[in-house]
Amino acid sequence: MLAMKNCLKSLLTIAVTALLLSKSAGKDLGIFSVDPGTSGTRPHVGIKSNAGENWAAFYYKLNLGKPELRTSSTFSLTSETVTVEFPEVEADTFMEVALTTHPQPMDSDFRWRTLVRPEGKNVMAYRGQKEMLPPDDFDEYWTRAKKQLESVEPNTRVTRQPDRDTSTGLLYRVELDSVEDTTIVGWYYVPRAAFKNENPEEGIAQKYPAIIITPGYGAEEPPIDRTKLGYITFSTNPRNHGPSKAYWKSPVEHLLYNITEPESYYYKLAFLDCLRAAKFVLGREEVDADNVATEGGSQGGLFAVATAMLEPRVKCVAANVIAFTDYPDGMELASTGGQTQLREMIAEEGTTAALIRKSLAYTDGANMITRVKAPVQINMGGVDPVCPYICGVVAFNRLPKSVKKEFHVVPSAAHEVPGDMRKWNMEWFDRWLKSDKADSKAQN
Repeated sequence: MLAMKNCLKSLLTIAVTALLLSKSAGKDLGIFSVDPGTSGTRPHVGIKSNAGENWAAFYYKLNLGKPELRTSSTFSLTSETVTVEFPEVEADTFMEVALTTHPQPMDSDFRWRTLVRPEGKNVMAYRGQKEMLPPDDFDEYWTRAKKQLESVEPNTRVTRQPDRDTSTGLLYRVELDSVEDTTIVGWYYVPRAAFKNENPEEGIAQKYPAIIITPGYGAEEPPIDRTKLGYITFSTNPRNHGPSKAYWKSPVEHLLYNITEPESYYYKLAFLDCLRAAKFVLGREEVDADNVATEGGSQGGLFAVATAMLEPRVKCVAANVIAFTDYPDGMELASTGGQTQLREMIAEEGTTAALIRKSLAYTDGANMITRVKAPVQINMGGVDPVCPYICGVVAFNRLPKSVKKEFHVVPSAAHEVPGDMRKWNMEWFDRWLKSDKADSKAQN
């Protein structure tokens, strides 16, 4: 077990930014902000409330996501704005803080989980635990998988959807056959100006960069029109998502489908669906194949990374609140979502747990990203209970050193893709898909 000092730092006055409002039973219980420590500080929480109000802070150490109370503190606000820091630690420690105006922590007004590092160790340098790293046959596994996809003809069907055309774009429904006897469906928007006289039958007038957009868990990726911005988009629905459910519907939560069978685990199959979609886009005459990106949020962020790993022609990646990435840390820090299910399943040793770990290791986003060659932008939410921001930090740090990269965290964001992330995505795409000086602002 990791050792931890019981001493707490004194409360300091700070300027509160990125506020998160917590309310209960109609009463304003305070406004909280978090500093996730990505700028080099120790993670801390800001409280903005009434001076003189009594508060308590309960600090827990997490053990496979289960809180163990280690220390607590009570205090009165000496001003309207104060900072509550996590305790000092002697080794990397997963912790949760509960802040409350009530006598008991179960009535807490605000809870937050994070990684606390010893003094002198920056959160942004964290590379994760030495568990569930890429298996020795990781590359061979994915080489076999790609050959499996190559053995299946795409049998491409492209159908115009004129009732959903826009002033700048034409929409198509696309059906593509994929592995294990299924079909995936996507929505393909093309700028009218790509065709001579805006008529596809007259041939290509000019090529456009393209963005492959992938869905969150269980959701449909609907048609997304960015033709006004000068982009082709392909909204991809891997198996068990949106209209693709008509061809393949998982009999269980798809996170668990064949999870003890690594060669046919859901995410292996779904990643191949995404690869099929990428090959479709890259093969289109109206697409500038040198400028194709992937994008997604939550599970879609995982798909975006996996697609770029499997298809090296992808030019850049934007992954928001990336899910199912860095499982060892995610299973410690997540307080809801799929990773909480998984940590219960692998808690006991045995053949079943070992096979689950193997399936997860082959498809973990933090392992997939180690083989990505394209520039990557990762955006995370500081208070995300589903996809902890630490997992995004680990993925960022596991990118090859030669890869250009960018990382943002929105301190107040939970499991969401707010406007700032959307803006950063489009700036990223414009930089890499439309500029010859693409690497001027990215980090090495």
